Order: sequence, then C-alpha cells, then structure tokens
Amino acid sequence: MCRNVKTALYARQNLNEIDRPQVLIKIGELQSIKYQIEATAGELGYSMACRSSIPVCQGDCCKWHFPKRLSYIDFFIAVYGLSFERCVGLIYLMNNVENKKYQCPLLLEEGCFFSFEHRPIVCTVAYPCFAGQSYWDYRERKKIRIHTIYESLERLLKPIIGNTLEVSFTEASENA
Repeated sequence: MCRNVKTALYARQNLNEIDRPQVLIKIGELQSIKYQIEATAGELGYSMACRSSIPVCQGDCCKWHFPKRLSYIDFFIAVYGLSFERCVGLIYLMNNVENKKYQCPLLLEEGCFFSFEHRPIVCTVAYPCFAGQSYWDYRERKKIRIHTIYESLERLLKPIIGNTLEVSFTEASENA
C-alpha cells in the first residue's frame, strides 16, 4: 500500500502537460460520482451512523477492509489536488509507518489523512453495517462508469510509472 501511495505521488509529479486536461476531466467525473454516492449515503443516514459508530467499532472498515482494495489510481486521484506541503506530509507519513499488510497507514488517530470528505472513492463503500439493498443497487449502477474512468486513467499513467506497481487498478478491482 505504501508503494501505491509513492507511485501515485510519482505519477502526479511526472504527469506531462498534454495529459493533464484529460486527467482533470476524469478526476472531476469520479469526484462527481463519489459525491453522488456520498450524498445518497448521507440522505439515508448512513454517513452519520457510520461516524457515530466509530467509538464502538474503532473504524474497522477503514483499518482493515478498504486498504486491501486501494490501487495507485485511488491514491493518484486523492493526491492530485494536494498542495506540495500536504504531499510532503504524506511522504513523511509513508516513510515513518510500519508497513502493516492490511491496516491503513492513512488512518490517523483523528481520522483519515485525506479527511472523511476527501478519502479515496474506494472508501465510500462504507456503511456495511447500515446499508440496505437499495443503496447497494445504487452503488452497483455507478460501478461500471467508475471502472471505465479508472481504466482510462490507468492507460494515461502507465507510460509514466511503467511496471513499478504494487497493486494496479485491475488487480484491486478483482478484490472489490
């Protein structure tokens, strides 16, 4: 996972000017889908229920479930708009964390490094404790478009990063 974060930061730094507009459009599309999903979860009360349950469940979804599914594309989307200072903070965090196989090193004592609102899209599959079938059906309908955008981003970034990946989007999505 740490390697995927570093790969995403490398891709962000080395993205060429020609591909930047396409990348921005794709990230914008994904953010729009993510906000729609989160709005639906909010309307159904899942977001509040999830946040208020953290003292009891200790964020088990964030600690154990989501990190296994995070690809470098997830991190690329999350870091693309970060300031230089925040990227440095993220690098520091990645260099000073025990590389646990599943526990998310981005989950700090006060919450996610990216914040609840800016967490990777994979992490919006929260609420397994609360979600009804209609929410999961809604998410499934969004999944096809999400996969298409991720694959497009992967094609744009592959020439930059080569074969340095720990987990690509394709591999991560097979576990989703």
